[in-house]
Amino acid sequence: MQDLLKRRKHGLSRNGPPSKYLLSSMIQCRNCGRSITGQTSYGGRKKEYRVIYRCKTHKKDVICKTKPINALYLDDFVLKNIAFVLRVSNVKHLQQIINDKLSELSLVLKQNIQKSEDKIIEYGDEIKLITKVIANSRKNTELILNEQMYEYIEIISELKDENKKNLTDLNTIQSVYQKDLKIKQTYYRNILSKTSQRKSVLKLLIHKIYQDEKNVSININLKSFLEIELYSDLMYVIKQDRDLIAKKKLYNNFDLDEKESII
Repeated sequence: MQDLLKRRKHGLSRNGPPSKYLLSSMIQCRNCGRSITGQTSYGGRKKEYRVIYRCKTHKKDVICKTKPINALYLDDFVLKNIAFVLRVSNVKHLQQIINDKLSELSLVLKQNIQKSEDKIIEYGDEIKLITKVIANSRKNTELILNEQMYEYIEIISELKDENKKNLTDLNTIQSVYQKDLKIKQTYYRNILSKTSQRKSVLKLLIHKIYQDEKNVSININLKSFLEIELYSDLMYVIKQDRDLIAKKKLYNNFDLDEKESII
């Protein structure tokens, strides 16, 4: 009965607080690959209810090395870093990051296209060779060779599809301008200021949050700032020591040259 009264006092049910966890479905454990989800925990020095994010593996027989973390502190860390990225005063730095990442992506796409073209030629030569062998082979051997040939044809088809996407991205990539970024920043910042819509804008701006026993990494989806559509991922990672977040000693990591506190 005492336990039930305490739960009612804090507005908690057996399934946790009525509101949804801000970062639910966004956090993944780097150690085991499972989702990290929100839940209500009873404990700590003051022996009271608190909201935490915990790796799902802890609910099974195996215990993961990734420790639970105070949900309010992690929410605060993520929100403040995203808010910092959306500051108008940071638009020049954001522009530089995105343009640098686009340049890197352009080089990678060119390399991947060349590798795929080389593979297509290689598998095409193999098909020609198999075709010649089939003409002089027995029926059983012909069946095996046909299977191999169709496998190569399928691989070539997949490589061509991948190349088509890579070429599309390569032709689409262009430098971003500050005026365009300011429009996007303002749009996302206005949504972030509304508590009821925070989760929706975080899902747009964050590709995934990764946590292990040492660090928390926010993978920001830079494509959300672009007017162009890309098949390829375009990420910027903000990384922080997990224990600093747990102790609420949070720092901005958007610009590594600045050590400005975001508290």
